[in-house]
Amino acid sequence: MRENISKLEDRLERLKRALDRRRSDLARLEAMRDSARSDSYRKRIDDWIEEERSRIAEIEGKIEQVKAWILKPGYRRLEINSDKQGCYIVASEGVLT
Repeated sequence: MRENISKLEDRLERLKRALDRRRSDLARLEAMRDSARSDSYRKRIDDWIEEERSRIAEIEGKIEQVKAWILKPGYRRLEINSDKQGCYIVASEGVLT
């Protein structure tokens, strides 16, 4: 079981890094949109922004799924916190009550 937890924690870390990258990409796209000179280019960037938001939501869903697997009784207790600065993990031993 420890090996499975370790694999899940590794996956969670990779997802966290991916989420941080996507949020950074989103901020870059929003800056590009704000400085776009033509409406047609702004529209293209808006489409890219929507795609990026969709990818972010998908990654957040995967994070919640992995978190649920880790939080099964007998597994390590894990808390995932995120804000605009990024996503971080707080772990402690114990069983959920």
